[in-house]
Amino acid sequence: MKALKIFIFSVLFASIAQAQVGCETVPSASCLGKDGMCFDFFNSEYSDPEAWEGLCEESEGTMSESPCEVSKTVVKCLVLNNPLMPVIHFLNDFSQDEATQACVMMQGKVCH
Repeated sequence: MKALKIFIFSVLFASIAQAQVGCETVPSASCLGKDGMCFDFFNSEYSDPEAWEGLCEESEGTMSESPCEVSKTVVKCLVLNNPLMPVIHFLNDFSQDEATQACVMMQGKVCH
């Protein structure tokens, strides 16, 4: 029963965190990955900067104190089921179709 309560709490917590980020939310940092993607970080009362930095380092990404560079973005994808990295920029390594398909496969929404 205790495990069920913890699970429900974590789902509610993730839902609250997800509600804080949208396509127009301004990020406070970014992680440029080697795979042609850039991930935005949003500083809020629900964010976890250490976990986010750890994920960036694990993916051999490069941290930046600024948002992803929009001029290189082919598709900006909002993935609400990923509370740590909810906004992914598919860079010009991807075609428009490839990036859109990848976003949809991750159950994301293409930001316009």
